[in-house]
Amino acid sequence: MVENPFVQSMQRKLELLRGIAKRMKPGAPLLLASLNSEPLPEAFAVQMQAWKSHMLSNGITLDEWERFAASIGRESDPVSAQELTALLHEAGFTNTSRFFGSYLIEGYIAFKKRLT
Repeated sequence: MVENPFVQSMQRKLELLRGIAKRMKPGAPLLLASLNSEPLPEAFAVQMQAWKSHMLSNGITLDEWERFAASIGRESDPVSAQELTALLHEAGFTNTSRFFGSYLIEGYIAFKKRLT
């Protein structure tokens, strides 16, 4: 059985980010890809429908899609962009900026806070 690669809970996400920050030099960049979801059900539904259309048109079967869609929120633990930015800040990062987005996947760059 494959272990779940997603970090569950806000506390565990924060612990992971703090651990990464401890090992970084001040001012060093962190590139992070994250499965994010806004709390509004309508926005989530639109994103999922678009993702479904894309995946089905690229050879994913309906059964595979349904297993994937059911895993979101159960095997993964999406957070909003605002929550992710807050976690990064609390963990010791600053100047967070989104540089990529595709459906629910977003890429961010943040920098380890400099010592003052």
